[in-house]
Amino acid sequence: MTEHAHVERLLVAGCGDLGTRVGLLAAAAGAEVFGLKRDPSALPAAIAPIAADLGSGAFTLPARIDAVVLAVAPGREAHGARSEAERGALYERTYLASARGLLAALERAGLAPRRIVFTSSTGVYGADDGRVVDEATPPEPSEPGGAALLATEDVLRRSPHPATAVRLGGIYGPGRTRLVERVLNGEASYGIRPPRFTNRIHVVDAARAVWHALTLADAPSVLCAVDDLCATEGEVLAWLARRLDALAPRPLPGRSPHGAGKRVANARLRASGFEFLYPEYRAGYEALIAELGDGPFARRERP
Repeated sequence: MTEHAHVERLLVAGCGDLGTRVGLLAAAAGAEVFGLKRDPSALPAAIAPIAADLGSGAFTLPARIDAVVLAVAPGREAHGARSEAERGALYERTYLASARGLLAALERAGLAPRRIVFTSSTGVYGADDGRVVDEATPPEPSEPGGAALLATEDVLRRSPHPATAVRLGGIYGPGRTRLVERVLNGEASYGIRPPRFTNRIHVVDAARAVWHALTLADAPSVLCAVDDLCATEGEVLAWLARRLDALAPRPLPGRSPHGAGKRVANARLRASGFEFLYPEYRAGYEALIAELGDGPFARRERP
């Protein structure tokens, strides 16, 4: 039987959308939650704000912290990077500098959290040949983001604090509707030589998986958090087009430059007792479409 630990005081470092969701789950479970970000003015009342830049390390933490979530992301600026070197430097500033700043602040304050959970990504694997990967698969990142994430995992793993990297698949859900927009606008396309496998997780389940890792008494150092159904990009786009009564996605001629992707296994997460609210993409997108029904992505005319 899986043993669980109680979290009384949680620090969410990098309290954006995902971090805020984790913080609210913790608050609902009775924890006192602190949210650290550059501008915390919009945080919900259940999360006590700490205004700080993680990368600087120059901030004061509460007197006692039981657990920490490090949930940073580069944001829109990553899309504007003009070169691989520029993108790599941005990812290092986002992930590595944040982890080092956090560890320095914990050391200054004399804090010893029971666990740090880092929201990493399945991008650390870098596989593009359709192989199955899991927590035992040696990571071989092929892009700057994956390399920076893996380096951050290593920094946290070598720290004095027990750490778990939750490697999340592609997150979708409220506020993450790019795929739905592409389908509705008739802009969706996919490679067929070879078909590309994709791994997803609804943002609600992503937050729940991070909280689950925090509450495990003996959490592993790595957990892959993807839903139960690894589907090809073409399958997902075709299903969305049918569901939205939109134009069918276009198969692209020639060989796909992105390869066949990878198939990420979630057996370790499942074995730890985690249950999905949205175990595969159709359930998650049905919920998302229902939520967007009266919003900006309500049914449109075909392009």
